[in-house]
Amino acid sequence: MHTASETSDTTDDLRRAFECFAGSFGRAPTVYVEHSRRSKKDALENEGANPRSKYYSLGVLNDYSPWSGWMVRSAGRPPRSQSFTTCARQTGRRLPKKPRKNMD
Repeated sequence: MHTASETSDTTDDLRRAFECFAGSFGRAPTVYVEHSRRSKKDALENEGANPRSKYYSLGVLNDYSPWSGWMVRSAGRPPRSQSFTTCARQTGRRLPKKPRKNMD
């Protein structure tokens, strides 16, 4: 799933999107891609990792455990200027409480 909508999604909006996907396809999405970290408040680098925000998305992602990442340049990696990346394959692990530092 490539975010729930084109606008910032509340925690409830995102959970409904995962449930709608599961109802339509018989399972929750196995991939979740977020984008527009500056304009989408539910992006993990914006307010999505803040449990006090109405745009908290990390809890929903932990509940459904999709592979999670960003739409990035063709190299498939965030630019070096980004302070961290949330790209993490989910193999039964939970996403970190805070996104990991870039290793570039």
